[in-house]
Amino acid sequence: MTTPLGVIGGTGTIGRPLVRRLLHHARQFRCIVRDAARARSVLPDGVEFREADLRDPDSIAAAIEGCQTVYTNLAQPFSQRAWDPDLEGTRTLIHAAKRAGVRRIMRISALGCPEYRDGWWVIRNKATAEDELMASGLEWTIFRPTWLMESLGLFVLGPLILKPGGPDTPLYWISGADYADQVIRAVDLPASVNRSYVVQGPEPVSLGAAIRRFRKAMGGARVVAPVPTAAVALMARLSSRPRYLRDLLRFTWATNEGFRAGQTWDELGRPETTIEAYAASIRLIGDLPRK
Repeated sequence: MTTPLGVIGGTGTIGRPLVRRLLHHARQFRCIVRDAARARSVLPDGVEFREADLRDPDSIAAAIEGCQTVYTNLAQPFSQRAWDPDLEGTRTLIHAAKRAGVRRIMRISALGCPEYRDGWWVIRNKATAEDELMASGLEWTIFRPTWLMESLGLFVLGPLILKPGGPDTPLYWISGADYADQVIRAVDLPASVNRSYVVQGPEPVSLGAAIRRFRKAMGGARVVAPVPTAAVALMARLSSRPRYLRDLLRFTWATNEGFRAGQTWDELGRPETTIEAYAASIRLIGDLPRK
């Protein structure tokens, strides 16, 4: 009998599209969540839940028992001083996986990791988590995506869509659904074991152009509101959330990604979703990402 895929982080912005695609493909899986009642309120019917907490290794080991593969989609905090689920949670999961007999851990990382680990603390933590997973003795697969289209919804603020200032660096946006299909293909692909994949979409579009296209495709009366770089810098002095955005944008502009996902497309499939098609899917399912 096929063993279920364990999914950690299934209620998050990128996790929800994965859950929907797993259901679409009639895959056997379970979501490991802290609060099953809350998870049921944001995920479709038909999902199996196991409650566990990444701060509690025993609960994680019990929740993933019977899974050969576990996929993690763990967020990082806005502040470097906060507990980091992505780094600390990966450490917990490695130990729990060995106890539970899990063979492989698949994880989302970020484009620019690990080559830019000496800069932003977020990439440094992700690189450390990658290092520890690869040295764990477990099988692993790492996905390093560019910006996902789900990020566009995070710029919506009431009747506005905020557009931060900055260079017109092209980004190869990919939808969460297309990314999820690549993850699902990798689960079944022996060649994906102990491999990392660059994850990028089909069309290079700057952040500003993507926001404008997203607003047009969503329809309604929302207005694009430019946010000057100086304003973002000022807000970053006052709060960790805009500071995170400022540093994310700086990292994005500095690394200037270029296209590198050809091998990923060959092995895991070519993404097809446009920004317009992604916006149409939001209108259909009613899941506009929030942060």
